[in-house]
Amino acid sequence: MRLKFFALLLLTTSSLAQAEPTPKEQLLQPPAAAQHYTISSAAGKHGDIWSWKTEDGKLAYRMSMSLRGWITETDQTVRRQNIWH
Repeated sequence: MRLKFFALLLLTTSSLAQAEPTPKEQLLQPPAAAQHYTISSAAGKHGDIWSWKTEDGKLAYRMSMSLRGWITETDQTVRRQNIWH
């Protein structure tokens, strides 16, 4: 049973490893009026975060970070949902 579970787990995760990352050019681009934050430590600046509201009312975030050569580029949009009816 454990062998079947391990084989199934291996098959399902092997397809995830083949996924290509989204090119940096296709990620969200912050507008000029976006709020800008920096990621810093005592060693210096490590990256930037931008936050803004899109035309359809969503919150958008863009992060660019480099830590000892590990470069992370991410973006996100969030729609706020009213839970109080």
